[in-house]
Amino acid sequence: MNEVQVDVAIKRQFKICVLGDSGVGKTCIIRRFVSNSFSETEGASVGAAYTEKSVDVDGVSHKLQIWDLAGQEHFRSLAPIYYRGAAAAILVFDLTYKNSFKSIENWLTELERNGPEGILLALVGNKADYQEEIREVFRNEIEEFARKHGLAYFETSAKLGSNVQEAFLHICRNTREAKKKDLSGLVGTSGKSTINLHDLSKPRTQSGCCNGARK
Repeated sequence: MNEVQVDVAIKRQFKICVLGDSGVGKTCIIRRFVSNSFSETEGASVGAAYTEKSVDVDGVSHKLQIWDLAGQEHFRSLAPIYYRGAAAAILVFDLTYKNSFKSIENWLTELERNGPEGILLALVGNKADYQEEIREVFRNEIEEFARKHGLAYFETSAKLGSNVQEAFLHICRNTREAKKKDLSGLVGTSGKSTINLHDLSKPRTQSGCCNGARK
């Protein structure tokens, strides 16, 4: 009897935390990635929300455990509980709100103090569908910040779906080569910056977590 060889994709499982201030669109980004859907009326996260997504990347199956952490100040003390053992963190800011970009420095400091050693980081500027004149955070300062901290950067629109998939696939590709002791604690390295800047000119319209007024 001839031996039949079967190619079996290796399933890798790891935890990703999505961090950033309230209202920047973290939940909308996750929804777009997991179910390819978008809601204008997505409410703010309370505490933390969990979801899973399996994706095939370059012939390898990845099971992502995605934690959406609330950005409100009174929830931040709980954040270390949720990103313990995380392989990666996606740091999200709102391109139309400068303070949310300034807060990324605080999130980086928090991860340095309390996050897993060697955690892979990616920077995401959301709401790229807004008109250029609405922006408060500009490309030169984002690129300089990304280079300074060695972060891959992705400019996304959860509303249109642009670059959301690419950000998560970057995480998969850069964690799968990392040395690991178990499936819950992959160690990654951010490497060179990945600048994906798209000229999107949809007008700013609705309110909500991804297109909303800030309180």
